[in-house]
Amino acid sequence: MKRTLLVLFVFISINSFSQGTTFTPAIVINAQTGSNPLAIDSGDLDADLSNPSDVNKSIDIVIGTYFGSTIEWYKNDGNGNFTIQPLVSSTLTGIYDIEIADLNGDNYNDILAASYAENKLVWYANDGAGGFGSEQIISNTFNGAFKIIAGKIDDDSTIDIAAIAYNSGAISWYANDGAPWTELNIKTTPASAPTDFDLKDIDNDGDLDITVAYAGSGVVELYYNPLDPPANNPIVFFEDTNNPVSSGNSGGLYDVSIADVDDDGFPLDIIKADYNGNVAWYEKEGDGTFTETIINIADQAVPYRPSNARIADLDNDMHNDIIVSNAITVNDDIIWMESNDDDTFMMEVAIDATQFQVYDLTINDFDDDGDLDIASISYQDNDQQDSSLNLFLNNKIILGVSSNSIDIIKIHPNPVKDKLNFKGSFSAPLNISIYNILGKKIYDKTIELNSGLDVSNLQSGFYIIKFEGFNDTYKLVKE
Repeated sequence: MKRTLLVLFVFISINSFSQGTTFTPAIVINAQTGSNPLAIDSGDLDADLSNPSDVNKSIDIVIGTYFGSTIEWYKNDGNGNFTIQPLVSSTLTGIYDIEIADLNGDNYNDILAASYAENKLVWYANDGAGGFGSEQIISNTFNGAFKIIAGKIDDDSTIDIAAIAYNSGAISWYANDGAPWTELNIKTTPASAPTDFDLKDIDNDGDLDITVAYAGSGVVELYYNPLDPPANNPIVFFEDTNNPVSSGNSGGLYDVSIADVDDDGFPLDIIKADYNGNVAWYEKEGDGTFTETIINIADQAVPYRPSNARIADLDNDMHNDIIVSNAITVNDDIIWMESNDDDTFMMEVAIDATQFQVYDLTINDFDDDGDLDIASISYQDNDQQDSSLNLFLNNKIILGVSSNSIDIIKIHPNPVKDKLNFKGSFSAPLNISIYNILGKKIYDKTIELNSGLDVSNLQSGFYIIKFEGFNDTYKLVKE
């Protein structure tokens, strides 16, 4: 009975305040980044989230530029004000993707990059204060390096690397067992022009699976990770589903990700965007096949060219919304579609129409107010010469009226991958409980407020956090 009451409280509290949200006009962080940025990510790069003495606990931003040959990181003062720091690199050319992860296990986030022009996968070690070391090679023969993702692929404690190569068609992973890195196959036979992929536990079995999008065929495929390699072939960890997620009904695939589109927990869904103007999501059925649902974007004077389709709860109503960015130089550059709470979505609302070719964006709580904001890169601006980094702050009012705990206690980052951090004005330890979406308590621990909590073993999905002595609840999204 107690468990049921908790669930009712959470949903009644949230739904009664669900009224959508708006965003600020573009806040220009840098009006002239390195030329033609293609990649962006966000996370704690100066270790202020884990440092109790640092009052500016915040989410920072890193971008990679294709023709500018720069990796730039921007320090956040905690209120969404960013200052560019010394360049991580000014020599790596043709950067196509960027990723933040603690690759060497020292509790400081490092930076990974994929260089299409140089056929490289590289990383830069963080010294703990936001300074970065020299380029370290994961591979310099990855022909047409396109995308790179970090995650725990095998059954040890280290963060591994997965990557795709557009030119060679390679879909590979690298076990983090120390240099030199050894390339292992995810798909043994290269396919034509993989353009994007994602790495998440789609089937809730405790390991990370991979979905891949192919530009030439328009097919989306899924490869399951059985965690333990087959005895007769110890280097192949992943299993082909032998049943594509999509059958190739649209070419020009640009973006694919694993997410809970319909808010039903596991199994997770898959969402894609292609250059022909299509956004669609796929729900796994009991027989292992996937059902496609098209997301309609209203007709405009010229076709919309989606470069990203992201899933996030922008209005704090416990239902995931869709955020889409545009890869061409006309029409709305970033739009969002609010969930109707029934597996459908409202008509799109423009967040911004001032940028040119938004090839990538990142979603995080940049101003530390409890809702999700958006940072994006404009590949070229109105004069078609300069490039920019822009921020859009979410104006959603923080939920919860029964106490002031949400104003006093903050959690970072949210969504979270591995480590959840807390900050606030309390000096005494606090008792924290974590509940799954069914209201079952799965975690109960006493923590110091300005300390971190390892949540890497939590499965991807939604959770509710409650602190003993406070009535407010927090929604946590585990990536």
